[in-house]
Amino acid sequence: MQGRSHQSQDENKLTAGCVRVLEQGLALVERLDDALYSATGALPVRSGVGAHFRHCVDFFEGFLAGARSGRVDYERRERDPLVARDRAFAATKLRIIIAELRTLPFADGDAPLKVSLEDEADSAPDSPRWCVSTVSRELQFLLSHTVHHYALVALVLRLQGFEPGAEFGVAPSTLRHWRSKAGAHQERNADGAGAREDAGARDGAVTQVDAGAHEDVGVRGLSSVFEEEAVCAL
Repeated sequence: MQGRSHQSQDENKLTAGCVRVLEQGLALVERLDDALYSATGALPVRSGVGAHFRHCVDFFEGFLAGARSGRVDYERRERDPLVARDRAFAATKLRIIIAELRTLPFADGDAPLKVSLEDEADSAPDSPRWCVSTVSRELQFLLSHTVHHYALVALVLRLQGFEPGAEFGVAPSTLRHWRSKAGAHQERNADGAGAREDAGARDGAVTQVDAGAHEDVGVRGLSSVFEEEAVCAL
């Protein structure tokens, strides 16, 4: 009984993690204007912010549609272009997914769940191959997959002069690491605040110079960075 209780708590944490990430995305969508959401401007990319959100929505909807039947087929994605173009429609989709995740029942998070395999482009779509997974494993995948695409979204937005927030597109484990390091640093340096402030000012000036050089390199190498999109198969 105690093992089942711990398992249920872990599953609820995974669900809550997915909900938090989707709420983070929803808040960003509501901050953007239509051009930033749907267009790529002059950037050498194939997919704009809206396309990445549509891709994430497709995967969550595929999971929710198949979780209760025991077969999740991510290959049969809707790929609705309206989600990629219309912020209001995308926001509605995100709210629906959040609500469904909050009511997702867990009879047994370790029970087998069949998930379609990603086959070659010329494979028959009506005869998918399956692998064995679990609800918990797929929730973990969806969380990681969404953060991965948020990182691409953040890059697209920053290159257009829009700041999505320092924590947008950063994995939860990385955020915990950052906070842990920041807390330890503050504790070790409780004294000598004045010295730190002077050093911070000097470091800030150096960082601004380095950041400018890094931005130039990043823009020049942008095509290579966005080769990732070919792998993502939006």
